[in-house]
Amino acid sequence: MITRKSGTPAVYNARTGALEIASNVNPAEPAASPAAASDIEQNGPVGGMQTSQLITSILTTGIWNTEKGRLDHATVFYPDGTFLFGVLYSDGTFFGKKVYGGTWEIERGSVKLTYNRQGFVEVYFQPINPAGTRGVDQDHKPLLMTRRPVVPKLVQERPGAAGQPLSALTSSTPAPANTIPIELQRSAAALVQTYHNSLAFVTGATGSGSGFVAAIGKANYLVTSVHVASQTGGQPFKGLDGPAVPSGVPSMAVGEDIFCMALPAQQKPFEVMQDVDANAAIGDPVAVLGNADGVVNPIMGSITGIGPTFIEVDAPFLQDNSGGPIIHLKTGKVIGVAAYQVKNKYDMDDAANQQEAVVRRIGYRLDSVKGWQAVTWPAFNVQAAQMQGIEKLTDDLYDLYRDMTDNKGAVTPGRHDDTAFKIRLNDWLAEKASHPSPEDAATDGANLFSFLKSTSQADITAAQGQMTFDYFLRELPGQKQTRDAILKGLQQLIQGAQ
Repeated sequence: MITRKSGTPAVYNARTGALEIASNVNPAEPAASPAAASDIEQNGPVGGMQTSQLITSILTTGIWNTEKGRLDHATVFYPDGTFLFGVLYSDGTFFGKKVYGGTWEIERGSVKLTYNRQGFVEVYFQPINPAGTRGVDQDHKPLLMTRRPVVPKLVQERPGAAGQPLSALTSSTPAPANTIPIELQRSAAALVQTYHNSLAFVTGATGSGSGFVAAIGKANYLVTSVHVASQTGGQPFKGLDGPAVPSGVPSMAVGEDIFCMALPAQQKPFEVMQDVDANAAIGDPVAVLGNADGVVNPIMGSITGIGPTFIEVDAPFLQDNSGGPIIHLKTGKVIGVAAYQVKNKYDMDDAANQQEAVVRRIGYRLDSVKGWQAVTWPAFNVQAAQMQGIEKLTDDLYDLYRDMTDNKGAVTPGRHDDTAFKIRLNDWLAEKASHPSPEDAATDGANLFSFLKSTSQADITAAQGQMTFDYFLRELPGQKQTRDAILKGLQQLIQGAQ
């Protein structure tokens, strides 16, 4: 319970996000009259602790900052007693690659969070207040949990968790009906029926995605994204009705994220728009026919940008929709292959250089492909796995940077055990615990940084000499640039921790 200074009880309305005068009959049910936020203080519950029902209603609405005052690190609570902790970006995307999960429960009026990873525990004390609830972690370090004031546009759905995501936090629905004429909505629905047998999906060990059959030149091809093919390891695409789609020789577009496999001429192919610059315009309505769990629904939106090799749209498709067709609704033709991208996801916490992460929903144009590169599955899978290893090391280095930044040079025990630098990092921590002389501490820190630097260079240097596929080669400079920035920050943190 939250109280007014006058003593009149007030509660937090999870539906409206406001503090409201409480009913004398049932304090768990808010009344209609709002209380001024400036007139509220945390005096604890009136006539007893907050009820479990009230705590649950407060926690499961909105997104909560739980990382020592950082709004970009957030927790989402679900009614089934699970939670996700990860990075929340300014556009409302809850980034899923570095997400930690766990369970939450109410114990004696407090909220206990138990992380799946290493069983790490946080406890937040009553009163549970959106304006700020204090708590401690298992190392007795103080925490402050506050509700994010703005509900984001989109939160990526939880992979494999029980229960349903909060409707206020998820969005995979089309644009509001009043922005898309009813005739075009009907056209999009008709496209799904007409091309039902030409839509496909695939699931692999490290990802899933969509695909579609299109006529390119004089032949039919199964089209998807290179990044979808690289995450699924050559697993067969399946049609919406279940059977595998027979596919032949693969190839990838040079300079774009497009992957094709030759097909027998048995499915009705989508028609690809030629000269998109002349035949489509910003503001034109589109539909993305991406797959979600074997079901295809048109995801509506419009064109927001047209470039030489890709178009950008505001249709709110998700990662599993990558590889699906973006349809120009006025003509019914494909204008792009959907790709879900996260840019600037590495926040180096430097006020002078910090860039906000941005989700971009784009479609690579089939009409502007300059050339095709032949693909053999064994070589492609080897290079895809090599690229995934490079991306993992970059993520691991960034996770170490974030851990040390958030903990003022300290390292969370066990957090980095699944990394290429686990042994060297643990050796450094053991040396630090032995209270070495300043000279020895400086040497130990320099040795650790030297190892991290050489490790961060070795795999990229090897890949530059081994990789042959254009898509992966184009990814390497970005990985190197990101690592250079991370290493610069790590060097300062390691020196400061001596």
